[in-house]
Order: sequence, then structure tokens, then C-alpha cells
Amino acid sequence: MVSWRNLFVSYAVMGVVALWGSMLVNGTLDAIDTAKASSELPSGRILLTSITGVPLIDGALATLVAFFDGITNGSVLQSHLLMVDLLAVIQCATIWLMVDGFSLQEFDPFVRSPASWGVGWNAIGMAVVLPVYCAFRVGTPYSRDSGLSIGDSYALFFSSAVSFVPGVLMGLPPLKSWSTHQQQVIILLYQFTPVIFSVTQMALARFINQFQYKLETNASCRTNAIRVYIVAAVGASIGHLYVMVRAISLGLLGDVFVPRPASLGRFPADRLTAGAHLFTQYDFIISALAILTWIWSQMSTYGESFGSKPTLMIASVLSTVVLGPGATLMFALWARDAYVTPLAIAEKKRSLKR
Repeated sequence: MVSWRNLFVSYAVMGVVALWGSMLVNGTLDAIDTAKASSELPSGRILLTSITGVPLIDGALATLVAFFDGITNGSVLQSHLLMVDLLAVIQCATIWLMVDGFSLQEFDPFVRSPASWGVGWNAIGMAVVLPVYCAFRVGTPYSRDSGLSIGDSYALFFSSAVSFVPGVLMGLPPLKSWSTHQQQVIILLYQFTPVIFSVTQMALARFINQFQYKLETNASCRTNAIRVYIVAAVGASIGHLYVMVRAISLGLLGDVFVPRPASLGRFPADRLTAGAHLFTQYDFIISALAILTWIWSQMSTYGESFGSKPTLMIASVLSTVVLGPGATLMFALWARDAYVTPLAIAEKKRSLKR
């Protein structure tokens, strides 16, 4: 257990160095500061800097807008493709945090809410925050049916769909009719997706729970969560396959996924966009490693219930490459809740009877 936790902590440290160290060294942070001071991006696009009227908040939001504008406005295809894949991973991870949070009832709501972690990785990088969550999560027991109410299970469908919309708007190529202002408002909206997810989930769950569906059981509630896993896995795999097909057909596979710190000048746009793309490359790779490592840690937790460890480790790597990290995570959760955990519970009951 300790070794897994240390590995996740090392991923988080690696994320800080790779993401923020690279932006400090290659001038991306300076480019963001310059853009904020002039209210103009290096590409010539106007930067939205006056948002709430509170300088501290506006400064933080303008930083996020400046960072995401170049890699989501469609001007650099490799950046846009990578963002599509990364957004799929983020959506799947948010669903994971939401469902697993129901089994952490003894912890503070701030700790078990996906809003807390999601806002964190939107602000400083998933490669930093997700490993920290994994380090915390790997040491806590998981109860498949604990805390998941009828309202929670049904609300999960709707809240997942609602939170999916900002990601789709930011991931799709901007419409030609969209202005720079409209595109940047979408970027701002996306930053609050984890909060939208959590608030929608909580409000709708409370509403549904008022009707007291007495015929529902914990098993049927968990079945609803498993269905969400499957839908999210299919959506994430479609996004990843789209990215892979486009990148391979255009000869951009290396430009999309392989970090090349020394080649920032090769970008057709500007240094800010190039630095942001490098950031998202590191973010994607380290997050994928954290997800794979978490899946492998679950194999150790559940023993042979998952199957042959070497075979499953190879399968998880292949799934990550072919279907993407997000889909692989969802399929692993599906296996855990639908098959592995019931087997482990049954085995425990048999051992107690002996």
C-alpha cells in the first residue's frame, strides 16, 4: 500500500516539474503575463480580461483563458486534437470521483466532492491533482453499495450529460460565426464544469429521493452507475479513436502526443500556444500513467478476482493506446463493480462460514 502511495506522489511531483517547470523555462508564463497586461494574445486575438470586476479573480480567469484560447480555437490542429482526448479523460475521471465519493461518507464533503478535485486540475493540471487523489484513494476502503442512494444513481445520468456539454463546446472546432469573445466565454464556462456537475447531481438526487422508491435496491442503484460507466467509456473511446485516425491520416501522431520541448519554434502560431500544447502533452501522459497505475493497484487489492495480473496489465496498456485512458478507466470501474467486487464479497462470506 505504501509503495503505491509513494508512486502516485512521485507522479504528482513529476507533474509539477513537467507542467509548470517547462512553462517557466520556455517563456509561456511570461507570454501569458504579457497578454494579460495588453489584453491581446500573441496571435492578435483580443483577450477577455474584465470578467467579474474583482482584479484577483479576473487575473486568475484571464490566465486560464489565455492558456486555453490557442489550443481550442482550431488554429493549431495538433493542439486541438490533443485537447479532445484530454477532455474525454477529464470527463471520465470526474464521473469516477463522483461515484467513488459516495463510499467515502466518513470524510469531509470537500474531500469526496469531484468539484474540489476538478477545479484543482482545471487550474493547475490533471497530472498534478489526479495522482494526489489516487494517493489518497488507494489507502481508503471501497464499499460498492455504501452511500449510493436511489436519487444519486438516477441523477448521475443527467448530471453527467449536463457536465458533458461545456467539454463538447470547448472540444469541437469553433463555428465560423463565433466571435473571439464567445469562444473565450465557453472556455470560462468549462472551468466551472466540476461545480456544475456536483451541484446538478446534488440537487437532482435530493429531488428524486423525495419520492422514496421502495422497490429499488442497492444492487439496482449500482447497476445505474455501471451503465453510466459504459456510456462514458463508449463516448471517450469514440473521441480517442477520432483523434488517432485524424492524427495518423495527417501524419501528426508524434506532434499530437510526443513532447518536444526543443521544438517550440516549429509551431505555426505563437510561443504561448506552443507552450500550452507542451503542457497538455505532459498533462495527458502523466494522467494516463496515474490511471494505469491505479488500475494495477486495484489488481493487487482484489487479488486474482481481476484475473491474471500480467495479462490484465498488458490488456490495460493496449486499451489505453487503442481506446484511450478515459475509456480504460471506465471499463476498469465497470469490471470492479459488476464482477470483481461481488466475487470478493462472495469469497469473504464463504471464508466466514468455514
